[in-house]
Amino acid sequence: MRKNINIVWLEDDLKAGAHKKRVNVVENILKEKGYISNFIFKKTFDEAKQALEEDNRIDFFISDFNLEQDETGLTYLDEIRKSRGYKQFVILYSNKSNSDLKKDVIDYFKLPATPNFTFSNFTFFSVSGNRLIEQNFKDAIEVILCRWDELNALRGQYMYENAELEYHLRKLCTEYPTDKPYKELVKSYFFKKLNLSNIQRSNPSCYDKLKKIKDNWLILVDRRNALAHVIEDYDSNSGYYIKSISEKQGDSFTISESNLDEERCNLLEVVDMVKKLLKIKS
Repeated sequence: MRKNINIVWLEDDLKAGAHKKRVNVVENILKEKGYISNFIFKKTFDEAKQALEEDNRIDFFISDFNLEQDETGLTYLDEIRKSRGYKQFVILYSNKSNSDLKKDVIDYFKLPATPNFTFSNFTFFSVSGNRLIEQNFKDAIEVILCRWDELNALRGQYMYENAELEYHLRKLCTEYPTDKPYKELVKSYFFKKLNLSNIQRSNPSCYDKLKKIKDNWLILVDRRNALAHVIEDYDSNSGYYIKSISEKQGDSFTISESNLDEERCNLLEVVDMVKKLLKIKS
């Protein structure tokens, strides 16, 4: 699990005491969660825009809503979204009231006066006399970390689903040694218990269905094993990803932010096929 969090922070008054307090708030929130903050401070819009072209991984952005130039935090949000397909979360803050900020957002995006929409990947809040500044930052960071945790949640789901399937398979195959490896047990179930070779000769269509389940199940097992040890990183094309670490060539497996939903659906589809075969009630 990564520990260093890279944050680009756009603020035109970096020496202000209020800014230093906000930095301290964010740093402490992340520290309490076991992360180390690496702030990349930018004083001008152009400097902050240039940061988007650098190769460093950026985990999320924080920006003053109202800068001393014509550009605003919303302008920077636009640049972030256009740059390399960034989907990272953006936190905007301002001395304006929350109602005025909401009006600015509505006007900027040319939304209806009473919009029915969800702000995507960004939040904004007032820091003018607001006692909830720390809570506002904390709430936003909770959302950010929850999204990152989806990758590891899917990794955990591979572990959980395989553990359940293995448990039911061993209950079905009590005649096999208890120390028989899970992958070998799956193979034995198809070839010895179901006599897959005989089915291939007598019922080709049934064989094709069973072989599909077997092949996909074995892929599930391999991925479970591969994901036991992973590294986490970021790629500008596919977003955040976890990649298995394996000594065997060709055994590595990667789950990226860009294919997260597809990967989860594929996993559940295979699990459903296996459960139906084993007659496991969901």
